[in-house]
Amino acid sequence: MKKYILFLLPLLFSCSNNQTYLSFKENEYLLKNGESIKVEQNISNITYKLIGNIPEGVELSKDGIIHFDTNIPNYSQVLAIAKSNNLVSKEIVLTLYYDYLSSSINFINDIDYIVNGEMIKATDSNNYGISYTLKENVKGISIDKSSGKVTYTSVVEDNTPFIVQAKSGTNNIQEHTFYTVTKNTIKVKNKVQINRINTTENNNYYLDFSSYPSIENDDIISLTTSNNRVIDKQYYSYNVNEKKLTLNSTYINSLNAGEHIFKIITKRNAIEIQLNLATKYIETVEDLLSINNDLNGYYIQTKDLDLADYLSNQELGWIPIGIYHDVLDQTQATKDAFRGTYDGNGHVIKNLKAKRKDELSFNFGLFGYTTSSSIIRNLGVTGNVNVSSYSGGLVGSNSGLIENCYTNVFVSAYSGGDSYRYVGGLVGSNFGTIKTSYAYGNIKCDKQFGAFVGNNEGEIENCYGRTCPGLKTFVGNGVVSNSNILFSSGEEMKSFDYSKTFLSKYWKLSLGELPTLIPNQY
Repeated sequence: MKKYILFLLPLLFSCSNNQTYLSFKENEYLLKNGESIKVEQNISNITYKLIGNIPEGVELSKDGIIHFDTNIPNYSQVLAIAKSNNLVSKEIVLTLYYDYLSSSINFINDIDYIVNGEMIKATDSNNYGISYTLKENVKGISIDKSSGKVTYTSVVEDNTPFIVQAKSGTNNIQEHTFYTVTKNTIKVKNKVQINRINTTENNNYYLDFSSYPSIENDDIISLTTSNNRVIDKQYYSYNVNEKKLTLNSTYINSLNAGEHIFKIITKRNAIEIQLNLATKYIETVEDLLSINNDLNGYYIQTKDLDLADYLSNQELGWIPIGIYHDVLDQTQATKDAFRGTYDGNGHVIKNLKAKRKDELSFNFGLFGYTTSSSIIRNLGVTGNVNVSSYSGGLVGSNSGLIENCYTNVFVSAYSGGDSYRYVGGLVGSNFGTIKTSYAYGNIKCDKQFGAFVGNNEGEIENCYGRTCPGLKTFVGNGVVSNSNILFSSGEEMKSFDYSKTFLSKYWKLSLGELPTLIPNQY
């Protein structure tokens, strides 16, 4: 019997030798949905509880009855304990299993012609999980077992057949023949677009048939989600003459804010398109300030913003977006952290200013404290701030993803003694991932400060900074990969060739000048 030991986090119990434990009737339980566990002792007020990592869809009632969905792997294991007043059991392993019912598998790709990177999808009539394999090895073709994503190497020729097997349950297998598409593909001219919730605007995607003109006068087959679910035709239209697919506002308003992938299915190939749906467009300083009222949103900036006028009336300067509370309870400490997505769309926020030594001066930045779910990208920031430890020009403390960003902010956290540390040009403390970004401003701090990051416990890749008086390190504390560069001067930084790491889709690159972001990228 194969077991998936996925969710076990054993606990350590410390007690005196004369303490009595509750004990279970079995050393390990093999349970179907609805079966129960029970301790040996005949004691009242016994409750049962799952501990450790509890997978979604698994519950244990207080009286010991297990309930779980069949979408978890068969023979998954969890831990449980029993408690009664001051008595507690040692943890017990529960192995969860179910008998597979007879089911059918159906491939749901609308066409058999598959481009590199596309996913093949099948469904099971009982919603069992499906794995994918190639029936026979075909040189240069591979398929991901879990997702069904197909990958080709350069040796694969156009129209090469390959057979995919989809398997669910124990022995239920269905197969289908697909064909590679490696050239003469239909493309889309504006793949990624933006809109906002509660919109009245449609989104239009124009197809390019120049590589395969023989079908340009044909209708498309369908529009699907990324998982090949067909979208009803009432929600979109296709104009053959204009080669334009229109996604209508009625459907757009049924979506949540965030990033949505669709596929336009033609007779030749599927074309992936993307809609980034904003909670709000950031068009004014007031819009920027309002993010603190919804720290989980998806924001897209539509123009450059200047904070000078607003901050001229703020004695202490900028209040960061997302803040950290210095309390022991981590839930309360991070309850006002930024958890959402901010897409600068190639724009700049100018004249970030602060002169404060209060609680908000720690973990200071345009964004103060961000969680692992946060994304900040395609944004430039300039300014001058005098703050405290764990601070940076863009983010004070980052646990999320930052990419395609730059700062030219003078960050000072200096007492002349030993008070302040972990200050960086882009980020104060990094626990997340930062990619393809740079910091140019000067830094002044008491100790452990860096041109790019003050303290790094995360990942930094293809990023850049420069030295300044009193500063000779890329990060103040921690290590980084050799893909990052600390330049000895501003002139050296401007003369560097960034074209190998900064994509021209996002960056304007001119020799002798610092890279700048291209505005309105969608």
